[in-house]
Amino acid sequence: MTTAYLPTSTLTAIASLSGATSTDKFTPILTAIRVTVTPETVTAVATDRYIAARLTTPLGDVAHTVSDTGSTFYLNAADATMLAKLKTGGMLTWNDETREVTAEMDNHSRFTLHAVDGNYPPVERLIPNESADHDIPAGVGLNPTTFAKLAKFALPGEKAADLKWAAYRLGIEKLTDSRKSGPIVATRSGGGSYLTVIVQPNLIRT
Repeated sequence: MTTAYLPTSTLTAIASLSGATSTDKFTPILTAIRVTVTPETVTAVATDRYIAARLTTPLGDVAHTVSDTGSTFYLNAADATMLAKLKTGGMLTWNDETREVTAEMDNHSRFTLHAVDGNYPPVERLIPNESADHDIPAGVGLNPTTFAKLAKFALPGEKAADLKWAAYRLGIEKLTDSRKSGPIVATRSGGGSYLTVIVQPNLIRT
């Protein structure tokens, strides 16, 4: 079993990635947010196969039993949203084998969260560590639905009003085959936290 305390700001930011998860009940693993905790950082990843979002934020000086190699758990998007709505931090405990997660919150509430089955796709290897530095061609952009999703992804400490002014740096990943369009990469950061989103070409408006 592994435990780590996550403050309300971190839980809220993780929950904001729910917009990048899938609603397809036939692939339950994609309805979850993958959270990896190390003694230094918390990294949350969500994808519906077309959009992939990664949030990296410092763990901070909190109680935890995380090993140096880190540990991963999965939060169903609905559970993540529920925890965020409590507006309080909590100690999360998870079992790597059974994937059971429990949350003991600062308001004395306790939850046993949904275990999520399936193998999470290796989307993190597709998300660059740095923003794409290739300019977006004229006339290329995001469709309105995708843009609306990006506008809801939050960094820790950001409130809904702050997201109205959140600005992403946009670029396109360069592919070996120049005849094909690469994904758009959107990045922004603040307070030591980093948010990277990749949008596959089929969601790009031309």
